[in-house]
Amino acid sequence: QAILIIQQGRIIDCNPGAGHLFAYPQPELVGRALGDLSPAQQPDGQASPRRLDEHLAAASSGQTPGFEWLFQKGDGATFFGRVSLNGVTHQDQTYVQAIIVDVTSYKETEQALDQERRYLRQALDINPQFIFAKDRAGRFTLANQAFAEAYGTTVDNLLGKTDSDFNPNQEMIEHYTQDDMQVIESGQELAYPEEEVINIKGERLWRKTTKRPIYDENGQVVQVLGIATDITDLKKAEQAIKEQQLFLRQVIDSNPHFIFARNREGRITLANEALARFYGTTPEALVETTVTEFGAGAKKPEPVIEDDRAVRRSRKRRCITEE
Repeated sequence: QAILIIQQGRIIDCNPGAGHLFAYPQPELVGRALGDLSPAQQPDGQASPRRLDEHLAAASSGQTPGFEWLFQKGDGATFFGRVSLNGVTHQDQTYVQAIIVDVTSYKETEQALDQERRYLRQALDINPQFIFAKDRAGRFTLANQAFAEAYGTTVDNLLGKTDSDFNPNQEMIEHYTQDDMQVIESGQELAYPEEEVINIKGERLWRKTTKRPIYDENGQVVQVLGIATDITDLKKAEQAIKEQQLFLRQVIDSNPHFIFARNREGRITLANEALARFYGTTPEALVETTVTEFGAGAKKPEPVIEDDRAVRRSRKRRCITEE
């Protein structure tokens, strides 16, 4: 570290560490202003000499400023230093003692971590799934934007709070808490392929949810990570398909004529009740069967299969009046 004694803005003494830190012979530092050891501007755009004068004035008045500063060495290289200033009075003379420690490696590590956090935040927030983490007390320690918006708030406002701060449904809160504690206590993943939930607006929604344990450096479960996907639209689509299938089944089963469909292998994929009754079975039992299993006495399978092939080749309707 460098130790400088400053009077009236200029260095009057320094330790050998100062010469090493600033890449100057120690005697050459004496008489220089602290601003001479700085670039013209700091990274935030402040003029270095003016801002340093303010810090030195504060130290001379009895304050003890501490700050990070971008310095410039004698060889032109720059480094970040942590500066501590203390005013000293001796024989009616006021001096400022400056202690400077090189924190460049720390700053580089901090910048790398900041960049990593920004990248992680972007990766979380572009994900439409709900992503969150809670500690043992149920406090949110991580959340993405989609999850925060579902609770009608922001990520920053969500952190440190619990479900009960946003969700008025006590039953859902108890359900979430029970699941969270089960994962934390057991250390086992918990998955719901689909579950019905009630959001803060009282709407019933469907989600696919997975909760996993998060371990500390001692292998103890300290948090739970949750990932939930809104599958409400998928459930609505499935229900619509079921209703359409039921409607189709009612239509074809009310028809007294034989209705069926066969695939390329000659297996039945659809049959109505009239056809099933004719063969003494059910529509479900006919599915995946062939003409060799039902009705062989009525017509040999080869002509039936050839009729099917002819329709597929021509892509035209074919009416067989007698068979």
